[in-house]
Amino acid sequence: FNVDACRAIVDRMSSSCRTSSPDSDLRTFQEAGMEVLAEYDHAHENPGMSGITTGWPGLDLMTGGWQNGDLIALVARMGVGKTYAMIYMAVAARRSGKSVLFTTMEMTIAQIVRRVLAMETGITPEFIRKGMLSRHAERRLRNYVDTIAQANRFNFYAGSFSKKLSDLDLVQSELTPDIHYIDGGYLAEPEGVPKNASRLDKVAAVFNGYKRMTITHDRPIVVSTQFSRAAGKRGK
Repeated sequence: FNVDACRAIVDRMSSSCRTSSPDSDLRTFQEAGMEVLAEYDHAHENPGMSGITTGWPGLDLMTGGWQNGDLIALVARMGVGKTYAMIYMAVAARRSGKSVLFTTMEMTIAQIVRRVLAMETGITPEFIRKGMLSRHAERRLRNYVDTIAQANRFNFYAGSFSKKLSDLDLVQSELTPDIHYIDGGYLAEPEGVPKNASRLDKVAAVFNGYKRMTITHDRPIVVSTQFSRAAGKRGK
């Protein structure tokens, strides 16, 4: 009668059935080599960036863009712009024609979308929140929302401090985005970890889960996290 434990078992069974495919898990040397050659041929015929743009040309040049299977972590202290950087990258990916899933663990969807709209239209987000736009700016905002509504390639998911890794995995399975951004990803709830486990062990389990998701879905995932308040103190 332990519903949470039952759900965790079913989620693990479902994930195993979805990912344990002989076609993807076991290949001969020749089969794997042919796949590498096919990737080479594509890269040779389409020189330049092969992944999803980061939004910054210099970083694109160094990395080739975010590649399928990549797990990228943005790590910094509180209040230095991690969320802004995540939104900037997500907007750049959408502009390049990619489908985007943006999960926010700490903010509401409205807070994130307000920032996206501000970035896309050049309007200060504070003016949008306070309803202080000029007629011209309001018309630009409404026209943009009407236009983007037709695209339907930019989806938002609210983590609300309580979502488990299986919840995020399920949404990604349903929407199949080209790239998934998870703001505040360290707040996701790990599964299969003892309740009395240390915070460090829980965060490690969460990031191991994210890495499994990148491999399972063969898509890049960009996650933001932050240093603890004690980081950097006493030389640590």
